[in-house]
Amino acid sequence: LPPEQVWVILQVDNGLGLVPGLPTATLPKPVHIKLLSAEELAEAPVSTIAASEVSIIDLGKPGSEDAPCAHSRTVVLDDPNRPGGIYVVPRMTQAEHLRKKKVKAWSFSQSIFAAWRFEDEQLLTSACNKDWPATKAGKFIKGNDYEMTALVCRKHYESFLRIYRRCAAQSTSGASTFGVSMTVASEVLSAAGVMDDAYCRPSDVDTMFIAARVREKGADKRPFSVKASDTLLRFQFLEFLVRVAVARYKKSEDMSPPDAVQRLFEDLRPPAHRPSTALQEFQKAFHTEACDKLLRKHETLLKCVFSSHSGRYTKPGLEPQTSCKEFEEMLAEAEVFNEAFPQREAPYAFLMGMQLYADELYSLDFATMAHLEFIHGLGAAAFLSLQEASLEEKLENILNVLGGKHLLGGFLRGLR
Repeated sequence: LPPEQVWVILQVDNGLGLVPGLPTATLPKPVHIKLLSAEELAEAPVSTIAASEVSIIDLGKPGSEDAPCAHSRTVVLDDPNRPGGIYVVPRMTQAEHLRKKKVKAWSFSQSIFAAWRFEDEQLLTSACNKDWPATKAGKFIKGNDYEMTALVCRKHYESFLRIYRRCAAQSTSGASTFGVSMTVASEVLSAAGVMDDAYCRPSDVDTMFIAARVREKGADKRPFSVKASDTLLRFQFLEFLVRVAVARYKKSEDMSPPDAVQRLFEDLRPPAHRPSTALQEFQKAFHTEACDKLLRKHETLLKCVFSSHSGRYTKPGLEPQTSCKEFEEMLAEAEVFNEAFPQREAPYAFLMGMQLYADELYSLDFATMAHLEFIHGLGAAAFLSLQEASLEEKLENILNVLGGKHLLGGFLRGLR
């Protein structure tokens, strides 16, 4: 092809054509032209057409650097100033056009986090309405005080959840089911200054703990999804706090049960506030465009890691889920633990990554992670590690370590 010439084949709708009035040439060998699609066109019967003839356009003298459109892609258009004439202009490819299109602003609803279920008022109320009737509060709170105390518990239920999760994380080894131990329950009350020497002594707290753990004989006979142990489940921990409030403030300061529970949650506000702040700060840092792009980039790796660290405790026939123990093992493999985030804090990262499930009595959904929760747990571990880097950078370091470990594991398996 001489440098001063352009050979032209036009796509006309779903076919090929030449430029009328221009000289033509026959190609020594047919070329195959891929048709471009457009929204206003019907689907072409074939995507590629062979062409053996072209139109010829002279751009200028041979070797002229000033020739129109020299050294660039060109397109032939109708000349609006000369009816029946043509002119040649630089051509932008379809790929360049798509790159220059305005990029849509990032939105949470289109992100990898889109299905995340936040703890709104409706979900919190639903969970509290599951827990409160399962307690034995009606045995020691009578009449209108019972309903008023229930309202106070609903009002403070979000704070209650923060305390429960923090205490449950400190009470488990990762292999056991989540619940609050007697030692941790006593420590949180002592730290808040709730205990006294008359009505809320350590021995009294132990007695109330045991009373809250006992299941009422006349209650629903369905077995709990979690086997009974020496820890308090979520509804039992709520009953325990109500018992403590009544013993501490009703007897010593002559408060009504609703006022006593209100006072207890006020005294527990500092330990409830810190976990709540941490969770909000984590979600604000994690639910971002940068983390979304990073997770999508490593989506295949994340699925492989989740698959290899799930299913050990899942019942046959159910979708594999990640237990706290499997999650902790994955974090150890990712080399996440440090002085700021020791291995004993793995259950807390696990719970930070979990969504709230209203029913913790007859369903085990709250005890194991689905894939989306697994991703959030991984982000929570990166957040809690407190390294001097952005959450995105810390998360990328973890993913790089996991990626290297899985590549090595695959290579070694291939040698066997």
